[in-house]
Amino acid sequence: MSSRSDRGKRARQLTGSSSGAAPQPPFDSHRFLGSEQQARFEKLVGRKIWPEKVFDLPQSGNFYQFLENIAERKWEALISPDSQINADIVREFYANAIPIEGRVYTYTSYVRGRGISFSRDAINTFLGRPSHRAAGDKCEYARKKAAKTWNMQEIADLLSFEHQGFTLNPSGYIQKMDRKNMTQMAQLYIVFLLNNVMPRSHTSDLTIDMSCLLFWIMTGGEVDVAQIISEEMRIVASSGTKSGTKPSAQLGFPSLIMGLCRKAGVEFPNVASMKSTSVVDTGYVHRHCSPKLGVQQHPQPQNMAPPAGGRYNEELACRYNWAYFDANRRSQAMIHDSLCKLYRHQVNPTYVPSFPTNEEYEAHCAWPAERPFFREGDGEEEEEEGDGMEQDDEED
Repeated sequence: MSSRSDRGKRARQLTGSSSGAAPQPPFDSHRFLGSEQQARFEKLVGRKIWPEKVFDLPQSGNFYQFLENIAERKWEALISPDSQINADIVREFYANAIPIEGRVYTYTSYVRGRGISFSRDAINTFLGRPSHRAAGDKCEYARKKAAKTWNMQEIADLLSFEHQGFTLNPSGYIQKMDRKNMTQMAQLYIVFLLNNVMPRSHTSDLTIDMSCLLFWIMTGGEVDVAQIISEEMRIVASSGTKSGTKPSAQLGFPSLIMGLCRKAGVEFPNVASMKSTSVVDTGYVHRHCSPKLGVQQHPQPQNMAPPAGGRYNEELACRYNWAYFDANRRSQAMIHDSLCKLYRHQVNPTYVPSFPTNEEYEAHCAWPAERPFFREGDGEEEEEEGDGMEQDDEED
């Protein structure tokens, strides 16, 4: 057991405080790195903890494909999480993991006197090393996502029930994939993805990026799941701490956090303050993962290349250009912010700036991917509009 003086020294190392710095307000040094982290904990008390789901499915029948895919990826630990959760431990973990201005983010937290790493390597080791890639070596999914070489029609054919496909916005761009239009197997994977890998309370539809990831998982493509989870935990820890972050993200991965704390030797009461009772079994799948019959079929996007004899569509070209201008504005604002951080570092070398990765930059700018300047026929047909309505559904 570490002494109080050792814990205070550890806190000063992680927060960067020194004897010459202004004294902090009183705080519980056994639980928090500083007064800022303790205040953060109080704010997190109002946040909902989003527990992982336990999958209890028969090894044969309709679910064999799902369980076999999970086993081949060595992701068994992700579908069998510990249901005993200590809410205070989870909140302390996220409170002590907030980013510190001017310092490189270390993917490390602090719980009851112990440093807890949630880096990609730490999570990969905890899960039993499902990926053997070295840190920083991108998996096939990450490279394909960066290259944006997805075949959206192939994705729609696999995920959607009776060729319902994607929902399009009024401009004809792919907008989302409605869950009610998806096959039972795809919806089962959604439950796994949106609870145990990338926790989301919005479960009624999937974004384009989520649909691509789901497709890649279902078809056996390589995915470094530890890298995804580590980044998701960073996003939760940073949420609401500064402008541009998600204001009130649910506190996901509580079972994983409990496991990481136990592995690090954290001592805490064995009595759980909450228990995850949501189990995905056969009955759950039939109730929550069945496609809805009789739903409207949405028109799917045409090939990006102009069709033979196609006619230039001035309205779509105008909309595309405005979307591209907006993306350029976001790009310039992010570049300007990065240059300001670089200048600040040159003036004050103790300030260590953080810069977005290429994936974060691309996601922030969100340039339009398609160029629908042409369409089939003589140009007199009216375009059909997809349903742009969204609805949040929270599963029991």
